[in-house]
Formats: sequence, C-alpha cells, structure tokens
Amino acid sequence: MADWSLEETRRHLAEVVLQHNGLVTVVVDSEWRVVFAAGAVDYLTGHADPAAMIGRSILDFTHPDDLEIALAGVAQVMDEGLEEGVVDIVGSPVTVRLLRPDGRPTHVTVVAANLLNDPGIGAIALRVQLAEAQAQIDRFVEGLATGASPDATLQPLVDALAISIPSAGLAAIVRDGTTDVAVHAGLDDEWAGALRRAVADGGGLTGQFGDAVLVEPRSTHGALGSLATRRGATVWAHDLATAAVPDRYCGSLVVVRFDDGGLQFNHRQELWRAARFVSVSAHQWEQDRQLRRAADHDPLTGLANRARFRRELDHLDAAGRPYAIAYLDLDGFKPINDEHGHDVGDAVLLQVADRLRSVARADDLVVRMGGDEFAVLVPDLDRPASGKELADRIGEALRAPMQLAAVDLEVSSSIGVALSCEIGLAHDVVRAADQAMYLAKRTPRRG
Repeated sequence: MADWSLEETRRHLAEVVLQHNGLVTVVVDSEWRVVFAAGAVDYLTGHADPAAMIGRSILDFTHPDDLEIALAGVAQVMDEGLEEGVVDIVGSPVTVRLLRPDGRPTHVTVVAANLLNDPGIGAIALRVQLAEAQAQIDRFVEGLATGASPDATLQPLVDALAISIPSAGLAAIVRDGTTDVAVHAGLDDEWAGALRRAVADGGGLTGQFGDAVLVEPRSTHGALGSLATRRGATVWAHDLATAAVPDRYCGSLVVVRFDDGGLQFNHRQELWRAARFVSVSAHQWEQDRQLRRAADHDPLTGLANRARFRRELDHLDAAGRPYAIAYLDLDGFKPINDEHGHDVGDAVLLQVADRLRSVARADDLVVRMGGDEFAVLVPDLDRPASGKELADRIGEALRAPMQLAAVDLEVSSSIGVALSCEIGLAHDVVRAADQAMYLAKRTPRRG
C-alpha cells in the first residue's frame, strides 16, 4: 500500500466507500493478502478479531470447492485494472462460500474495486455481503423495473436489511402518490402505524440525506417518541432522496433498536447504502420509464404511436387473435389550423384523443398515426356488425361540438373499419382500413 498512516488510509477509504455506494469490509494488496479488515467482517466470517485476518490470503477463507470461481473473479479484476487516477468498481459480483472458524460455510456475494493505481490506497477493496441479502436486493430491482406495488417492491429491501442488521426492527415508510405505505420486519402494527403517521406529517423522519441519524421524536414526532419511551427503544432513520420520482418512494428507512446500544458504523453504512440504492434505482427507473414512453407514445396526446401500433398488430397476428382496425381522419382540420392557429389545432387533437379514450375498451389501443389521423385497434372483434357499431360509437363521440377556450368548433371525421377475420394479416388489414377511410371521405355523408 501507499506510505500512509493507518488513520489516513481509513479516512481515504471512507471517501472511496461513499463514491462506490457500498460498504467496504476487506482490503487486499496486489497478491490478495488482507491488509485491512473492518465493519461486518466478523459477522460475515465468524472471526471475532478481524486483525487475525491481516497478512493472510483472502483465498484462505474461501471454501475449497469455490476456489475456481474465486480465482476467475480475481483474474477478471486484475485484467480490468484501472488507469492512474480512475476509481471505479470492476468485475461482476461473485458468489462464493466463506469458511468460518467452526467449519460452517457462509454464502456471500463479493464485488471488487481495483484501487491499485489510486495513490492514496494502492490496493483492492472488497465489498462482502451475505448472498441472501444480495438476492433480496435483486428482487427489489426487479419489482421496481416491472412496476410492482410499493409494498411488494420494498419488502425484499427490508428483508435484506434485516439480514445485514440483525437484532433490530426494520421498516420502509414511503409515500406512493397520496397513499402512505409501511413495509416492516420485526416490528408490530403499532410501530408501523406510528412510523407511517410520523413520515406522513413531515415527508421523512430526519429532514436530511447523507447519514443514518438518531431520531429525536419528542420534538417533532410526539406519538413516536411516546412509543419509543414506553417500549424502551431507540429509532434510527435515513430519509430517501428521490426527487426524480416526486410522487413515489419518498419517506424513510428505519431501524428500531430494543437494547441500549447505538447503531454500529457498519450498520449505519448498510442503511445509508440501502437508502442511496433506493434513490438511484428510482431515478434510473424513472429515466427508463420516460425513454420507454417516448418510444411508444405520441408526445402531444399521450396516445400510442405508430411504432407501438405495429408491434401490437404483430403480437395479435402471432397469437392468432382476431381484431378490427378503425382508421379515422378529421375533416377540415387544416382550415382550423390556418384560421385559429396551431394552439387551437393542438387543443382539438387533445379533445379528439380524450373522446377516443372514452369509447375504447380497456384492452383497445388508441393510436395517433400522425397529423390528424388516428386509429383504434380492437382485439378479439370478429363480427362485421361489431365493426359498424365501433365506427358509429367513434363518430358519435367526435360529432359533439368542442368547447375550447377561444372558440367553439364542430369537427367531423371520416372513419374506415377493417376486420382481420375477413382479410388476413396486419399489412392487408391496415391497407383495407385506410382505403375504407378514404372511401368514407369521398362520400357526401361524413362522420
């Protein structure tokens, strides 16, 4: 390692820990000999004195049957060494078994940060975590990505914290829109209710983001303070910073201790890491959601766009399900734009979109094809009479006058309907609906 004092090294390590959004528990040199061990190492490995690990190869603590996996991870980290001055986590998480002094194995997930070229450390930092806890975090990410309910999404995260912070009650108290959600482990409903009310009052328990702090509930959370005093507990919390998703995942992660001890440094780091993880994941989820929506939706009306329409048609054809397509075009839309301006034109398009949504079923797809052309895709419709009924419903919805801020307008439409059961595959059905629409436009009767 670099010629630093132990205190300087620890301080520099703490800065790197924050950058890496994780808990560093073991540091090894270029030969993978342990030079620093702290935090939850004793809990994970069973070594009461982490200093006993100093100077030994980290591989000495690995189950013999997992040495090949561990060596492959070592090779990857060394091959992906970093340029001077660059600090980043490299390598994929590796799950191995550590051997405890009593011979029992512990399944852990290890992530390495190659800091050999960092002038302040010159070593490799390992974040070691119980594999079960990592599996719970993976389930949290999956719930977030699939849009699961907040309680179903957050429960694995609370379960992971319960593994990492034993002998404590854990809770995640968040606001989802206007609804407060409490997910907890090791706490009864009285605690959950008091924590939910406290978060609802202030949006969080601590009013800050950056460290787990001891809540002083007597000043701002009287009911919670009374409960803590009566039950002989202390409450630690870390607020969630989720400005990217303002109506979801705002609140606190909470640890309730029922003994006289405080919250150990490594447990505070776990709480900080979990809170940071929620915030970063929520931010990424929101970015991904916006990108997916932009790819599939019309930016003005919020309706599905042509790409989404084509994809849904392919799915219906692949599944062999019948469907109908209603194509419609607004009559006289260009003069509206020319006479009243594009703001009024946009307002007309928005009202058309709302009216089409109002007549569509839950499984129907309403699409803005572009300009003043729209479509409605109706799955499982296979009777010609139903196609005519669809056209009539759409025409009736659009025929009513539109009351806009500056002017009242009447907008008619030309509608063409085609059914897959009569024609065949998607491109032919689309062409037939488009032709039927233009035929309707050329007839004296509109709508």
